[in-house]
Amino acid sequence: MDAKKIFLIVLILSVLSFFTLFFLDKKSYLYEAPLHIGLFSAALYFLWNKDLKTTLHELGVPGDLKTNLVFSLSGFLAIIASLFIIAHTMNFFGINDQSKIIDIVDKLPLYLLIMAILFAPFSEELFFRGLLVRRFGILPAAVLFSILHISYGSVGEIIGAFTIGLILGLIYKQSKSIVPPIVIHMIYNLLAIAIMRSL
Repeated sequence: MDAKKIFLIVLILSVLSFFTLFFLDKKSYLYEAPLHIGLFSAALYFLWNKDLKTTLHELGVPGDLKTNLVFSLSGFLAIIASLFIIAHTMNFFGINDQSKIIDIVDKLPLYLLIMAILFAPFSEELFFRGLLVRRFGILPAAVLFSILHISYGSVGEIIGAFTIGLILGLIYKQSKSIVPPIVIHMIYNLLAIAIMRSL
């Protein structure tokens, strides 16, 4: 069986598992695992070209180490600066719903936090940047990325996710590699979770 068929089968099983777990036990967040496996499988199904080496090459993996470091650092700093501005603007207008996100993250099980740091950056970057940015552009990919974060019920989270999506899309386009967006996403999730859990 070729790789594309395997990715398609995994995608179908992931979709079925997601809806089953979502409707049976929404509070356990177990549906998050098939969601991310589905994003990963969908991305690889559409991005797969001949073999693993060719596919990775088209995604700019591994890429140039120095270039990856420069884009990872600049992208991360751009995200921090943007979120700082957004937070202060929202506070100025009296819109401060960060506590909703902190409450949710505080209740999440450990396995989900680990998945958010180690697996979600791969699945989300392959799908939103590697696939959607290439096919539809930076703006539509950022809009869909922000919609994925709507379940937090926070205006700040939606605006923040949209901004992060724009920056990661630009970094992907400029660096011509999926590596910097994955690195940025991983570090951001690690720091955000660590800060929120310590509050």
